[in-house]
Amino acid sequence: MHGFLARFLSNKVQTENRPARPRKSSTRLEVEELTPRVLPSATWLGMHGGHLVGHLGHAVGSGFHHSDGSESDSSTGSHAGDTHHGDGCASRANLAASLTDSGGATGQALFNATTGTLNVHVSGATADSSLDVTVDGMSVGSLTTDASGNRHSKFSNVTVNPGSAITVGDLSGTFSQVTLTAALSGSTDASGSAVFNSLENVLHVSISGAAADTTYNVSVNGVVLGQLTTNASGAAKLVVSPSGVTIQSGSTVSIADTAGDAAILQGTFA
Repeated sequence: MHGFLARFLSNKVQTENRPARPRKSSTRLEVEELTPRVLPSATWLGMHGGHLVGHLGHAVGSGFHHSDGSESDSSTGSHAGDTHHGDGCASRANLAASLTDSGGATGQALFNATTGTLNVHVSGATADSSLDVTVDGMSVGSLTTDASGNRHSKFSNVTVNPGSAITVGDLSGTFSQVTLTAALSGSTDASGSAVFNSLENVLHVSISGAAADTTYNVSVNGVVLGQLTTNASGAAKLVVSPSGVTIQSGSTVSIADTAGDAAILQGTFA
């Protein structure tokens, strides 16, 4: 009994005097304490970084605005004829004019009747030059081309009508409606419609109630632009990019079979 007690007390003393093992939890705690300092920064960037980049891009690409707000310019990345500009001017335009001159320069003018805003794009004009912009002989301002002869400018408080003439330096053009429509009718129960987008140069034609399983020629001002074939219900559609003919207000569209018979449907663009 006394021997067992002596060994027990000896082991207890050795255990209590044994050096404590290093605690590894301190390292883990340090890492856990550092983590909150990193996450807010990453989270904030993920939530707001895109907005910062977007605002920066808008600031760089918005061009220069005069103090009176009547006109702004931006030569970076503008191309005449490009209808997909960041400001969405093409999608809101009511009137458009293609600009050309004898020297090979090209351009486009887009007018929004709701806002009275005129967007002008020129490409390949005289480099580093100031070009006067007029509509029906009245000055609306000027634009200055870059080293490549390009420029995109926007003018406010402008009046433009279908048929208005525009000049930009030596470039000139005439405004016409961006979207022209024609209701198609004839002596039969068939009916249809034609819609032309001048910016995209795309003509949409659809008919219904015509003879079933029949091929028809689609003509504008007597020029055949394509064919459509009706289904079993006498309906058909055609989408085509016209060439060899100018479609404008007053142009006529007709639908006739390929045998040369009289047109079953006709209409006038307006």
